[in-house]
Order: sequence, then structure tokens, then C-alpha cells
Amino acid sequence: MQVKDRSICNAKGEIIDTLDNLENQLRPDEDHIFSLENSYIDTHCGLVKIRAIKYEYEQNNKTMNISIDAQEFIKAILKDALNGEIRLVAKR
Repeated sequence: MQVKDRSICNAKGEIIDTLDNLENQLRPDEDHIFSLENSYIDTHCGLVKIRAIKYEYEQNNKTMNISIDAQEFIKAILKDALNGEIRLVAKR
């Protein structure tokens, strides 16, 4: 649901909190539910009464860099000069 602004108001339309303030209270990597009473948000459809706002932590992307030591995998790649055959000599 799209909100017109980030304010949370009471039934009289008085601002009692903001979404920004709630987000500032969040801890990283944790879900959080803010329970609210007699609270409303202003949407394009008018004021909508809300009982709670739930923030869910999601991790969509993760980058991992791994360095490897190629010497552990391959000892040598040899190419036979006479017949052109390529041979892998693995470390044992």
C-alpha cells in the first residue's frame, strides 16, 4: 500500500509518530513488529487504520570472494612438443 507521507496519526489526524522514527529503532538483521492502537496512515484511498507495522529483514544478495592457491590443484600442464598432446600432471 502506498502512503502519501511517512506520518502515523491518531483518529483526530494528529501526528503521533513517523515511519522514519520506527525504522531508526530497528536493529540490523532482525524482524520487528510495532503494535499500534488507534493509529492511521494516509494513503491515496484516505486514512487507513493500522494495528501493527512489521519490518522483516531480508538478505537478497550476498557476495563472497574466495582466494584459492592453484598450486594445490595442479602441479603442471605439459604439452608434448612432438605430437601436441596436452597432459595434466596433478599434485599427489
